Amino acid sequence: MLPISKPSPETLPILPTPIAKLRGRVLVGDDDLAIRRSFGRYITHRHDLVTVENAREALAMIGAGERFDVIAPT
Repeated sequence: MLPISKPSPETLPILPTPIAKLRGRVLVGDDDLAIRRSFGRYITHRHDLVTVENAREALAMIGAGERFDVIAPT
């Protein structure tokens, strides 16, 4: 029977450093409530979502100093 060998550090796989889970702030503009809700279903579990009905509302928020990581007009 052969003895069990222990792996040396050179034979161990190098695993990538995990990326920190970043939470972003996303602004979505669309006049269709169903589309805004659809975005909410897919985005809110990972990011903070703000929705507006039109570009005027979005520009007012940005003009007031609100910050977003992503702005997605649809």
